Amino acid sequence: FFGGTRHFLALQTGFSADGRYAFTINGDKQARIWDTASGQLKHQITNSERIYRASFTPDNASLLTVEQQGGMKLWDVETGQLKGEIAPKNFLEDFMKSFEMSADGRNIATFYFGDTRIWDARTAQLRFKLPKSETTDAMFSPDGRWLVTASRDKLSSGKIWNVETGELKLSLPPTGHKTASVIYSPDGRLIATTNDKGINLWDAETGEVLATLGEARYPVAFSKDGRTMVTGARNDTALLWEVKVYPLSPPA
Repeated sequence: FFGGTRHFLALQTGFSADGRYAFTINGDKQARIWDTASGQLKHQITNSERIYRASFTPDNASLLTVEQQGGMKLWDVETGQLKGEIAPKNFLEDFMKSFEMSADGRNIATFYFGDTRIWDARTAQLRFKLPKSETTDAMFSPDGRWLVTASRDKLSSGKIWNVETGELKLSLPPTGHKTASVIYSPDGRLIATTNDKGINLWDAETGEVLATLGEARYPVAFSKDGRTMVTGARNDTALLWEVKVYPLSPPA
């Protein structure tokens, strides 16, 4: 409990990256930001719609709230004031969308079926709508320069976009299966894509397929040094993989 207040219906909570603040949301029209050192309420944000998801931006400057009808808003952590709307309520038929944030806190990607957009996380302004970017998943590279999207069709396994220009850098060759998820390795040199037949590892610079793991399944996670990978598998098992594809093409 923060500040001695009971929140039995809290749907989500989370800490800022620096650990100074925590948020709580209850599925109502409010989000609360708490000072973790004192346990005192810092801000009570009142929204016009119910809030069902939230997250601090990696730079600790903003709280992103997500509404059931699809709207996203950025709130200033220090003042509690609204900074701007991202993907407003009537955007994409009033459905809740997915989002990813760049590690440097500069950009937010929103995606839902055929619509993927990159927003400025500090001003909430739209930067780019990515053409022909139907996706089920997206992830920024660790340095924030690239966004990889999973392809929902069989024409490619994924696409890598230049975050500064919004232009397509390259398409990963098709594997014959729709891609369900994508993930960068910690150093940004590898991309793993998953589908219902296995997992593929790609050179993130050239788009060359480096390995096809027919036994592996979603989900995927890399160790911090990028040399070990854990994946799901069939028959309720998990698999550990040693990654031996170094050196790779250096990032451009």
